[in-house]
Amino acid sequence: MKINEKIQIGDSGITLKDAIKNKEFMMINLNQEQKNTTSNIFKINFNNVKIKNAENLTFYDGGIKIGKNINLIRADLTLWLEQKPTSYAAFHIYKNANELTYNLNQNTGAIWSTGNAFVYVEVEEGDVIYGYARFADADNNLNRIAGFYANSCNLSVQVIN
Repeated sequence: MKINEKIQIGDSGITLKDAIKNKEFMMINLNQEQKNTTSNIFKINFNNVKIKNAENLTFYDGGIKIGKNINLIRADLTLWLEQKPTSYAAFHIYKNANELTYNLNQNTGAIWSTGNAFVYVEVEEGDVIYGYARFADADNNLNRIAGFYANSCNLSVQVIN
């Protein structure tokens, strides 16, 4: 049986083709260490496209650039950190130069920890989604993003609409 991709779903104006398009996603990762010895917020230098199942999402300047006909996405940020055992770190998701959300990760005595943040956000063509981090305490020996462990530091975008 052949189904016409132009069939509309309810009164929403969304076609079957649009619904299938919503499976588009892209994941980029950091495959090397990134150190930051200050307590200033800094952009994660994602440098590798890990998974791409999307025509309208592209790798751009360490982030994921939004293409045509995308209005709503889910963005996910996961990081593996080394930090002071009595401190905390923050994980931030940005759209262009604007913070969308963040999550705090309180370290409980170990120097290694993981954390994540996610957000649903409206987007336009040309917007770029970035991951940022901030360590609460400056440290010259610690404070690093552990991108050298396979798939431990990722930024993902899933197209919703």
